[in-house]
Amino acid sequence: MKVTTIQTDELRKTADSVATQFKITRSAIEEMYKDDRSIVRNVNQSKNESTSIGSLTIDTFNTNYYNVNNISIVRQYSREAYAFYPIYATLIDSLKNMFYWRYTFYPRLVKEKQKTADYQEVYFNMAEVVDGLSIETTFPHLLGKLLVDGALFITTVKRTGSKTISTVVLPPERCRITGTTQFGTNVFQFDFGYFDDQGLTKEQLNLLFPMYPSEMKDMYEAYKRDSNLRWQKLSPKFSAGFVLNDQSFPSFLRSLGAIIQYDQYRTNELERNEQQLVKIIAHKMPTWEDKLVVEIPEMTALHKSMSKTLTKNKYVRMLTTFGDLDVLSIGEDQSKENKTLSNAYAAIYNVDGENENLYNGDTKESLEFSLRRKESIVWQYVQELIAFYNLAINNQFNFKGYQCSLNMLPLSVYNYSNMLLQYKEGATLGASKLEYVVSLGTKQVDIPSKVELEDFLKLNELTPLSTSYTGGANASGMVDKTETEPAPAEEESPVKEEENKNTTEVQNE
Repeated sequence: MKVTTIQTDELRKTADSVATQFKITRSAIEEMYKDDRSIVRNVNQSKNESTSIGSLTIDTFNTNYYNVNNISIVRQYSREAYAFYPIYATLIDSLKNMFYWRYTFYPRLVKEKQKTADYQEVYFNMAEVVDGLSIETTFPHLLGKLLVDGALFITTVKRTGSKTISTVVLPPERCRITGTTQFGTNVFQFDFGYFDDQGLTKEQLNLLFPMYPSEMKDMYEAYKRDSNLRWQKLSPKFSAGFVLNDQSFPSFLRSLGAIIQYDQYRTNELERNEQQLVKIIAHKMPTWEDKLVVEIPEMTALHKSMSKTLTKNKYVRMLTTFGDLDVLSIGEDQSKENKTLSNAYAAIYNVDGENENLYNGDTKESLEFSLRRKESIVWQYVQELIAFYNLAINNQFNFKGYQCSLNMLPLSVYNYSNMLLQYKEGATLGASKLEYVVSLGTKQVDIPSKVELEDFLKLNELTPLSTSYTGGANASGMVDKTETEPAPAEEESPVKEEENKNTTEVQNE
């Protein structure tokens, strides 16, 4: 029993000694590498911070994207994405700036008996109203609002002094659709508590209301008398709502998740490429019969001394070991093409049903169908805008027996060349010269002034270059006399004259 007790005590003492020595060695090693741990911690911290821009992160996006009940959060994501992410802004801008916004208009006679003004007076009044709309800047702005928010609610105000109407965009969170008119526009109600939430005084509200239709001020006063009238319908003659879908959801926002993930892939790719440059210097410590020749304190001092020299280069790490000296590479060699990043980029467009080649370039044939589809999607909303403004113009102004017929030419950045040839062919055949002139970039309201200026400058006296429309021309554009001048008459021989004479006599008999 004594032997057993003595052996147990000796083992216990040995174990305690080993544990104590292990703790000392572990603390020494941790002290040796504490600077390296701080570097790793800073790298991980910067990696986590790089996954968000503004208030958008992949986690918050995935959590709230399908929350249709709180559509205001989704719209805020879309607005921030349009501001922070150039890829998302490119998607929206390519749609809202697709068309050239070149238009024509003409007075359409409603009833002959109701005509109380001559055509010239009506036309110039109508031209002033249409030109005051600033369609070239107003329409792409409205279309962009629709694509970003998923819904657009507008009302119009008649400006008597300038003979035009101005457009006021209402916050979509304060509007709700209640029906549709026969003109294809949406009828909606407006939350008049919006004006109370602005925190304005009564005097400030009085200065604000002239920017809105006069009926809205009357509705607001009715709401202040009766709180049940908080939601009231605006007149469909002057106001309309436009939505991308029944939920008023920004349809193109789905690509935002792919964009955020693409940023993460890009960060990971940069880190992986950087790791290929990182080298580890393995520093061998001498041993003799499995025992250290250098003590732990001396080893620590030596390690720190060498680290100060080696770690000046951010791609070099030092490791003190008891093995052989070797130089190691953290990143693996890339002998094959990595398609993870390119696939992530393509997914940004694929999730929205887009063809990524439309933005990255490809053959003309493969893009033709995608271009036509994009044009048809945007053209639908352009037609809705035109239908509403025709309605608003004719309800705001009395053209004395006439109505304004505003039409948009379907000229896009993709089909411009082909459409221009069609309008030119129509003008050549006498079908319509107006569309051809407007398609070239001249506004319809400027045509009379341009014609008058050209007469003043006597531009009509300049001889145009001969073409196939003005006469025969060769490849250089000059008239070919061999084609335009008649050939000289061929002289007949006496034998030929006698034959013709005999033939005539036979016919007479």
